[in-house]
Amino acid sequence: MFVFSLPVAVHSEPGGIVLVVNASVDTSALNRRYIEAVYLGRRRYWGSDKPVKVVMLPQNDKNHIQLCRNFLRVTPKDLSRNWDRNKYTGLGRDYSLASSEAELLEMVSKTPGAAGYVSSSFFSQNKNGGVNVITFE
Repeated sequence: MFVFSLPVAVHSEPGGIVLVVNASVDTSALNRRYIEAVYLGRRRYWGSDKPVKVVMLPQNDKNHIQLCRNFLRVTPKDLSRNWDRNKYTGLGRDYSLASSEAELLEMVSKTPGAAGYVSSSFFSQNKNGGVNVITFE
């Protein structure tokens, strides 16, 4: 069972990434496995009724590579294959692609149920009231 409420802290390291979701998504008590499932395309809903809509940066973006290697523990190519397999087998939805961190943050802030990631330095300079930061122990 997952309990949701608003986050209170940023989960990131210096030079790291910040995982963000649209402000419509409650985020407390999410554990790492739940969040991994979201970014791997295995979790289709937040709770039981709000569809998950993942927004990603291009495969060669340094933040995308960091998300894959350090958080998801897969290569960018493996992540892309995983999403393709989920989409073509009907097990998941496709993700949206943003061309920049600014576009990604804007897309997440305007899309209910959206999740994405940006560098911690970009987020600290461009905080957006339309997003929550995913935090977990």
